Amino acid sequence: MKSKYRQLKKIIDNAQNILIPFHLSPDGDMVGSGLALAAYCQSLGKKVRVVTATPVDSDWGFLPYFDLIEDKDPADLDLSQFDLIIFADCDGPYRVSKQDNFTIPDIVSTATIDHHPTNKEQCSLNIVDTQTVSSAVQLILYFFEEFNINITKDIATLLYWGLIMDTGVFEYGKNLSAAHTDAVRLLKLDVPHDELIFRMKCQSSPQFIKYIARGLSNLQVDNEAGFCWMALSYKELKEMGLENEKFKYGLTPYLKTVKGTEFGTVFVEEKPDYIRGSLRSRRQDGFDVSALAKALGGGGHRAAAAFTLEMPFKEAEELVLAKAREYGKAFISSRGTRTCTLD
Repeated sequence: MKSKYRQLKKIIDNAQNILIPFHLSPDGDMVGSGLALAAYCQSLGKKVRVVTATPVDSDWGFLPYFDLIEDKDPADLDLSQFDLIIFADCDGPYRVSKQDNFTIPDIVSTATIDHHPTNKEQCSLNIVDTQTVSSAVQLILYFFEEFNINITKDIATLLYWGLIMDTGVFEYGKNLSAAHTDAVRLLKLDVPHDELIFRMKCQSSPQFIKYIARGLSNLQVDNEAGFCWMALSYKELKEMGLENEKFKYGLTPYLKTVKGTEFGTVFVEEKPDYIRGSLRSRRQDGFDVSALAKALGGGGHRAAAAFTLEMPFKEAEELVLAKAREYGKAFISSRGTRTCTLD
């Protein structure tokens, strides 16, 4: 990995114009890793653009360098103007654009820094670790440390934010011992842990509580296929006056709590014919939700994954449930028994 870090430093040093696109539906690790890289590249005097085809949670506006983010699909840019495109926390260039015609000119160097098992290593330089880290920000931390790059409080805050978001404050992930060790190193750089946890967990609006209540009331269980699901249509959101709200993570923690299931999914029609979904496995070594997410055009990890669908809500519901039943039944059949994991 050290040789790849040297290659990354070299291509960054040689580049003048750098693009950092976020993957669709940016999460905490994406925002933390992308902005940390942007801050570093700016410190070298590089021209950097950070773009996202789908909006970042506006509640995260307190994060350092947040104002660098442009709401722009990278497919709408003249990519030939960039020397380097860096894909952080992203299992492939295809995940950064909503358009099918997203192609990168051959003259542009590309690099990926990722921890997703679905990464196909499609870039010029691929720094991919699917076994020993829980987040992309850890790989960026190791890159900075390898070359004694100054990690400011702001950059450390971004890295820590990505780490706690992608591990659910160390509830899940690969090699949690390393995650805790890395967290301690970042905390020594004066990261405002209490403030970040407050921002992450203590900002629920009355509208958010209404959303949670409605979602939980829609909970259903398929005992034969071993999964639960919650679905909310745009019509329901509009009836509650929540059609303009964005509640990205609200219902997903409950997917792991339903006794008698292997996994769960929640999918919400955020606007007409635009559905965003999340998947969670009840156990780290249990049902692989990343495989199901991939079948739905998304991606992620074994225990946590996501997808987006652009189609009428009823069609999306039928598709998600059909795929969930297919994969759930196959998983149960392959094990031959369910009694050891359904406590």
